[in-house]
Amino acid sequence: MREPGAGRDKNGAREMAKRLQTAIKVTLQPDGRAPAHFWRGRTAYRVHRVEAIWKETGAWWEGEEERIYFRVLAGPENASARQAGFYHLCCRPGQATWSLTEILD
Repeated sequence: MREPGAGRDKNGAREMAKRLQTAIKVTLQPDGRAPAHFWRGRTAYRVHRVEAIWKETGAWWEGEEERIYFRVLAGPENASARQAGFYHLCCRPGQATWSLTEILD
């Protein structure tokens, strides 16, 4: 199931997306509930804002675990929020792993 409103910007226009499954390193905000930074290769990205959070259960009958997705506004560490873009980050809590699943243009 896709996050409500995904694929459209705030004016209803179609967004372009690049889908991928890249392992990333994440540090959490002080409350431990959402990403504060993530690293894609050697580049650090600062999360300016969490836009949405949703869960997908997967095929539990086949042993797939729940995944938690975060749609974040983020950009390279030294960039302003104006230079930021939207990213979908996925957490697999049972494995304590994170991946970058989509980059929205």
